[in-house]
Amino acid sequence: MGSYLVTGGAGFIGSHLARSLLADGHEVVVADNLSTGLVSNIPEGAQFVECDLARPDSMGLLPDAAFDGVIHLAAQSSGYIGQKDPYADMQANVGSTMLLGQWCLKKGVKRFLYASSMTVYGRQAAAPLDEEAPCIPISHYGVSKLASENYLRVMAGDGLSPTSLRLYNVYGPGQNLGNIYQGMVSIYLAYLLRGELLPVTGSFARYRDFVYIADVVSAFRAVLDMDTTPSLAYNVGTGIKTTVEGVIVALMRGLQLPSDYPVEEQSGTASDLFGSVADTSRISRELGWRWETGLDDGLAQMIAWAKQQMGVHPN
Repeated sequence: MGSYLVTGGAGFIGSHLARSLLADGHEVVVADNLSTGLVSNIPEGAQFVECDLARPDSMGLLPDAAFDGVIHLAAQSSGYIGQKDPYADMQANVGSTMLLGQWCLKKGVKRFLYASSMTVYGRQAAAPLDEEAPCIPISHYGVSKLASENYLRVMAGDGLSPTSLRLYNVYGPGQNLGNIYQGMVSIYLAYLLRGELLPVTGSFARYRDFVYIADVVSAFRAVLDMDTTPSLAYNVGTGIKTTVEGVIVALMRGLQLPSDYPVEEQSGTASDLFGSVADTSRISRELGWRWETGLDDGLAQMIAWAKQQMGVHPN
C-alpha cells in the first residue's frame, strides 16, 4: 500500500479521489485551505492539514513523510474569478504548483499528478481536440493552468515525474451546489431545485464535454498506477458534444419539470469558450482508460444526491 498527499482534498474531485485511495488501503493526507472546500468532505481516515499552498511558509506544515505521490488538485478553479482577480488566480494556481513541485524534489517525491484543464487550448476551431493542438488560452485561468504544466515540464528535467490531466466539464454527486461561479451542471441544478428562474450566461448553442466524477477518479488512478507515463499530458473527457441547451433539457427531464420552465439567456463573457470536446484517444491508447458513465445516468445519480442535500422530496 502507498502513501499519498491529495491537495484540495476537501473539494469536489479531491474528496472523491481521497476516498477511492483510502478504500484501497492507502494512507492519505489531505491539504486544503478551505476557501471553497468543506471539512465535511474530507473522508474519514485521512489526515488533514489546513494550509494555503500558494504561501511558501505552508510547505513547512506538510508532513515530512515518504509519500509515494502527490496529487495536486488545490486550485482557484473559477474562470469568472480568474478574470476578476488574475493575480490571485496566478498565485493560487501557478504559485502552489511551483512551490509544491520544488518541495517534492527536495523531499525525494517523484510522482506528481496535476489537475489541469481543457481551458489551456483556448478558442480552437477544430473539435474534438487532441493533446497536440496548440495551447493558446484566452482566460487568465487557462493561462495559469498552462503555466503550471510548463513549470512541471521543466521540473521533469530535474527528476520529477509529473503527469497533467486536462479535465473537461466534471460533474456528479459532491459538487458544490452553493458555488455559483463554477460547475455548469451544479449551478443549473441548484437553480432548478430551488424552483427559480434559470439564468444562462451565454448562448444555448455553446457545447461542452461532460465527464462524470467516477470516471475522472478512475483516470487519476490509472495514471497513479504508473511510475511514469508515456506522455506528460492527457485529456480526460468523453469525446461527446453536448450543448448547453441539451444539458438543461436533460436536467429538466430528470427533475420532471415542464418544458416551459423559465430559462433566460443572458450575455456571455469574452473569456467564455463557445465549445470544447476532448479527443481521448491518447489516454485510451497509452493507459487503457475510457469513460463509463453516460450523461443521463450520471445526471440521475447527481440529481438523487442533490435532492437529498437540498431537502427536496424525491419524485
